[in-house]
Amino acid sequence: MPGSGKTLVGKRLEEKYGFGRFVMGEVLRKVATEETERGRIVKHVVENRLLIPPEIARPVISDELGALLDKTDIIVMDGYPRNLGQLAVLDSIHSN
Repeated sequence: MPGSGKTLVGKRLEEKYGFGRFVMGEVLRKVATEETERGRIVKHVVENRLLIPPEIARPVISDELGALLDKTDIIVMDGYPRNLGQLAVLDSIHSN
């Protein structure tokens, strides 16, 4: 539901309680600047407003969540998952 304040609430939870905050758009924009095959694929996905393929999403998300989990036990997810397929990717990461 666009415009309902999810990002604002996530920021406040991060500031007030120290929760980690995973923002998929920020992560993808960062990866899109990498001079790698993965960076080029993500750049194409971002520029064309597509959903990121699971084989690219899994390592990107896993790396970022791993870094956040080194700092906190609670993470607010922003912008991911958006559908059941993405939920399955997230679940597979969590299972490992």
